[in-house]
Amino acid sequence: MEYTTKVEQKRIHQDIELAQDSYWTRNPGDPEGGQLGPDSPKSVWVEGYVLTETTWDDGEIVYTVDVHHDWNGWEIYSDTGFEKAINEMIEGYDVHWSEQGLQQYGIGNFDAVKKIKEIA
Repeated sequence: MEYTTKVEQKRIHQDIELAQDSYWTRNPGDPEGGQLGPDSPKSVWVEGYVLTETTWDDGEIVYTVDVHHDWNGWEIYSDTGFEKAINEMIEGYDVHWSEQGLQQYGIGNFDAVKKIKEIA
């Protein structure tokens, strides 16, 4: 059994510039990263995000982030510019793209790891 709690929901309303280096934007087999695909956006509008915490019966705690955006395609999945911008928006967590199967059109899914506060 699992218990899910919404930790934070935030509206962003921001245009995020992409690095255009995702697996789906360029053909990684091409020399020097390949040419940009025809559907490669330069930026994506982010509406906001929802950070959730799931606690499993064995005590394991998992954090995930769903980022709501306006792009309906795979071209942004794994883009480092998008990931970096999301990391800058969400304080106290390191976020990284989750597996491709969890991505949806209009929602980017990220795994999140809670940062440990340093003791001075």
